[in-house]
Amino acid sequence: MEHKETNGHQCPEDRAGQDEKDHVSGLVPALRQGVMVLQMVFYMKLKEKLGKTERMDEGDIRLLAGAVVNRYFGETEPSEQLRNFLDDNGERVEQVLCRVAEEMEDLRIPLTDALRMHFFLNRFEKTGDEEAEAEALRNAKDWGILIEDRQVPWPRGFMEMAYRVGKAYGLIREQEPQQQGDGQSTEMD
Repeated sequence: MEHKETNGHQCPEDRAGQDEKDHVSGLVPALRQGVMVLQMVFYMKLKEKLGKTERMDEGDIRLLAGAVVNRYFGETEPSEQLRNFLDDNGERVEQVLCRVAEEMEDLRIPLTDALRMHFFLNRFEKTGDEEAEAEALRNAKDWGILIEDRQVPWPRGFMEMAYRVGKAYGLIREQEPQQQGDGQSTEMD
């Protein structure tokens, strides 16, 4: 055990603060992954639905689905190609977002939780733009996607939901317990 010297006395190093930092530093990336899983589910479901309803080639369907997801999460388009697509198709993106609440009702809870968790993590990491995030929340409400009276989930509940939804859409596979050399599982009971 590490010791520090205080007023001539040696005291065990206070690990409580470090343990908390280690726990949080591992939790934040896990929560970000949960948000990304739900973003991918939204993208996959949108791409499938748009492929059936929009008269566009497959490449434009992918761009439209990506632009819709980015717009919902208040993110700017990362590439010039996507920015140009949005400039030409901004109205179409808005029309799709206005239909999400009705046509993808089953995703309203995951999308509400993912949006809120995304912004909570931005606050925690001191990234993002508060005004843009407030606008994204107002937009999500206006589109009918955001469930206002739903409480922000605790991290464990959010991760469990992201796991269930991701697994249901084939993005997450249940891991098999690893076998030891003697044929016994290494999974703890």
